[in-house]
Amino acid sequence: MEINQGEQTISITGVMIQDPVTDGITAYFAEFPEVIAQGVNKVEAKNNLMEALKLMLEFKKSEMEDDEDGNVTTESFNLHFS
Repeated sequence: MEINQGEQTISITGVMIQDPVTDGITAYFAEFPEVIAQGVNKVEAKNNLMEALKLMLEFKKSEMEDDEDGNVTTESFNLHFS
């Protein structure tokens, strides 16, 4: 994972695996292996993977917001993906 604070960007590694039988693509992020997606081609797999990452981040954020004891504070960061 590469972080460039001057430009406020972060680079993460997408891994694409082609199924030799179906010719479909399974994709995941090396840094977030729990985020997995599929597609009929690389473009669709990449788009689905980005959507899966977005959903995972939204879910994790909602978990933090459920802190009823007030022990957790949150701060937003803007990440730009290329």
